[in-house]
Amino acid sequence: MEIRKATSNDKEIVLKILDEFSDFANSLESDWDGQLSTYSRDHSGDMFDKILASGSSVIFIAVDNNEAIGFLELHKVPRLRKANYYGEIEGMFVREEYRGQGAAKLLMEQALEYAKQENLNCIRLYSGHELKRAHSFYEKMGFIHAGRTYKIAKYD
Repeated sequence: MEIRKATSNDKEIVLKILDEFSDFANSLESDWDGQLSTYSRDHSGDMFDKILASGSSVIFIAVDNNEAIGFLELHKVPRLRKANYYGEIEGMFVREEYRGQGAAKLLMEQALEYAKQENLNCIRLYSGHELKRAHSFYEKMGFIHAGRTYKIAKYD
């Protein structure tokens, strides 16, 4: 298993695992119809290119036999009030058959090293309430529960 930064050559394998992440998240919903997602592969290619070109975001991938088995997407976020940047993990996922084998830990260690190199003030992430195993992992990696998150999806 190898952990590395994604490059433009990795677009297809990254978009595929993002769809698997969506399938996992959707499967937690009681009304999921079982339809497998192709949304990232169909719509996220340009965003992938923009993220790589931005210089303020990184995607780490865990690769085994030329196939992505996990990913972590990290963005540098500016904080004007504090005159610094923090990191935000937008997504992290390891395929079920690879869980418990160290891939998540290696991905997170890469993110922490990146944060150190980039002098990020902290790293934040958001996690669904029902993901108890993930919460335990984050705490083992040194994260602490730090409040509530709110969102709005309709603007009218």
